[in-house]
Amino acid sequence: MDRILTIGSTGPDVSQVQGLLNRRPPTLFPPLKTDGVFGPKTAARVKEFQRNNGLKTDGLVGPKTLGQLRGASVAPRTGLLCDNPDPANLSSGLAIRNSLVSSGGPIGQVRLAAFSFPGVPAIRSLTAFQINTAKNTYGGSLDFSRIFITDRKGAGGRPFTIAVTTPVTGTIQVMNCGTFTPDQDTLIHELAHVWQSQHHSSPTQFITNAVSSQAAAVAANGLEVSRDRGVAANADFPVHFPFSAYVFTPGKAFGEYAAEQIANAVEHGDGAIIAHVRSVGVGVVDGANVTSLATTRIGDRRTPGVVF
Repeated sequence: MDRILTIGSTGPDVSQVQGLLNRRPPTLFPPLKTDGVFGPKTAARVKEFQRNNGLKTDGLVGPKTLGQLRGASVAPRTGLLCDNPDPANLSSGLAIRNSLVSSGGPIGQVRLAAFSFPGVPAIRSLTAFQINTAKNTYGGSLDFSRIFITDRKGAGGRPFTIAVTTPVTGTIQVMNCGTFTPDQDTLIHELAHVWQSQHHSSPTQFITNAVSSQAAAVAANGLEVSRDRGVAANADFPVHFPFSAYVFTPGKAFGEYAAEQIANAVEHGDGAIIAHVRSVGVGVVDGANVTSLATTRIGDRRTPGVVF
């Protein structure tokens, strides 16, 4: 059980509180030294935090103040969490590819009707309504003749998208949405991964980036809990709290976001990101997309102004 901290308290738990306070602007004071000594400056920051969060302004760090500092009030996810970051789904692309190759089915056959082969779910083209919905966001940047949808879900029960290349079909993108009629958020989010695939020299790089970014988030969360055991109380720990591959800070250049950050930004209607997406012609390798998918990136949900 956490002890109550006040002026004169010392120790690692004081350092932890000082670090948490430094992540919680607005503030009228400079950042605290995380020296483990609860002095007047730390007390002033505690009182300011309490005033800003509707807590009793007594300068004591008890359960309520500590709970707020540890992120109990961090907003929940407002969009889609897909299964692209889960490496357990990597085998699905190979299974679908192998079945398509063994079937000898031409791409035209895929376009005209749903089909099933051993190990492959029913695969359909997007409907006219889905294409029109997509164009509202993506404009003319997607080759819809190469985009397909299945009613399969990922290993975690969530949607995921793959890119499959065969000698007969060339490269196609398959969105596994758990249904042939996904909601708009799911459709737009997964189409962001299709866009990443169609505008990169390596059609599967978006998967590699998503997997590495989420692995980095889990590793960072494991390190963070050693510093602040309170983060483990959040329901999204250890996969999406406090760090997640989906968290992004609006206003950065396209190339400064990773795979899931871009998909999240498009899903949330980020104007600058959508404008860039719409500006790229069908089949063009986009330099900003290549830059985006070259680097593993995560974000901290506790940072003011981020979108999750």
